Amino acid sequence: MRKSFTIVFIINMAVRTITQGLLPLFPVITERVGASKQQNGYILAISYAMLLTATYLAGKLVPKYTQPKRLLLFSILPLCVCMGLIGYCHDILNFTAVTIIMFFFIGINTMASVILITQYSDQNSIGANFGILGLSNLLSSLLGGFIVGPVLFKLGYEQGFIVFGISLLVISCLVFFIKQLQTATTKAIPNQKILSPRFFLLLVSFVLAVMLIHVFLFSFSLSMRKAGYNISQISIYAACGAVVCLPFPYLFGKWVKRYNSKVFVLIAYGCVGTAILLLLLPKWTPTIVLAIALCNIMAFSGRVPVVTFTYSWFEPKDQPMVQAYLGTSAWLAAIIGYLTTGIILEHFGFTYTILYGIAISVISLIILGFFVKSPKR
Repeated sequence: MRKSFTIVFIINMAVRTITQGLLPLFPVITERVGASKQQNGYILAISYAMLLTATYLAGKLVPKYTQPKRLLLFSILPLCVCMGLIGYCHDILNFTAVTIIMFFFIGINTMASVILITQYSDQNSIGANFGILGLSNLLSSLLGGFIVGPVLFKLGYEQGFIVFGISLLVISCLVFFIKQLQTATTKAIPNQKILSPRFFLLLVSFVLAVMLIHVFLFSFSLSMRKAGYNISQISIYAACGAVVCLPFPYLFGKWVKRYNSKVFVLIAYGCVGTAILLLLLPKWTPTIVLAIALCNIMAFSGRVPVVTFTYSWFEPKDQPMVQAYLGTSAWLAAIIGYLTTGIILEHFGFTYTILYGIAISVISLIILGFFVKSPKR
């Protein structure tokens, strides 16, 4: 079991290393094919719509038709092909087409990994396991920051993306060593509907909080480029921010079992709101690193208390769909976040974009703090 568990994390970490390394650079990469800020927002919105669709389909298909192990293999092979092709796209239409296909298979891959990890978990281990997942995602962001930007800067886009595609293809062979496990059991609240009012409000607050991550990513990379930083420097700063918050996914996973998990959800929401505020300050190293670190706490640790907070609400057979709803909500947030941020940046400027982010932060905290309660057992 532990070997299969480790393999899932290795594969997930490999895919995330490249995708997390690319995300902060995406607005810069799209400039290469002549995309404006608003078109950049549209491309990301369409791409994340594919992630949303893939996540929901994976959650729906696994309980009825297939195993997450098969989905993991099915997703990673086309992903390698798209990764190799994207460097050769020199016009906006081809770039958009390859990007959205690539994002679809990233969504399938991510959801298959999450479902496998959920099947390894019970009420006592769910927080720790998702804490480890968050830590691996954060390490991926760290490695991606040190690898992706410098590789593209040194080798160029064509050769750099081919290297990434071949690397994923080699690592994908580990899928054949994964063993499928039986779903863990837990004591759930009887007759709890998946889309109950309580869970729906939680999803709304989660969407708003995750939107802030993408408002930050979009605004950060463009503001850094405007301040005179190149693609390699932006990537390395992103990696340094990941180093600062490295312990948090593990600590969140450890502490949510002992303390009120809702408090940790509020902390995560508050961190990304503060990161948005820090973008208004001058671009000097401590401010930049702190802003990235606070955003990363929500990005890589925020789901740990959310999953722990809701895990006991549902039967084991419902867990794939619960995770699909959470994953779909995260991608929906990315779509809305990138789309609206691109439009606001294009037509109203940077300051209004930050004010927009602050408003979202306040609303998410109010919904979670006052309207989402733990069910009485």
